[in-house]
Amino acid sequence: MVKVAVNTSPLIFLSKANLLKTLQAAFTDIYTSKAVIDEIEKPVLMGIVSRATRNILAAKWLKVVEPSKGEKLEARQLAKSLNIDYGEAEVALLYQKLNLDIMIVADVAAERKLSELGINAKDLSDLAWIVAQKGIMNVKEFANAIWRAGYTTRRIKSLL
Repeated sequence: MVKVAVNTSPLIFLSKANLLKTLQAAFTDIYTSKAVIDEIEKPVLMGIVSRATRNILAAKWLKVVEPSKGEKLEARQLAKSLNIDYGEAEVALLYQKLNLDIMIVADVAAERKLSELGINAKDLSDLAWIVAQKGIMNVKEFANAIWRAGYTTRRIKSLL
């Protein structure tokens, strides 16, 4: 039973690549924070709707956790001290609070900083290997789909 926390960018790239369900196939419980959902909903509220955002918002298996006021303050402080996005900080606190196994991000600098705090932060390129190990799809197919969705990092390129 592997439980994960997921930040905004990985959800968006996975949805754009039609790989959102690989999260559901690979992990038992998938969590995100209210800040992440708010970030995804922001364009929708302005009338900008995409298939990717619709798919994320329709994912009933994605467990959204609303932090307390104290946790929101703690997330702001963490974001400022680590120089990471607020959403990443909120998801990191969720990871710690729920004693999750993995936090999936799409930001190498944030991944490094969070790892230094003892958080098992993984990039989408790491997710490619996890998905392959579970027999869900092979690494190259995953990397190709993510690359075509716009996640064009050196790590993903090395998997192609």
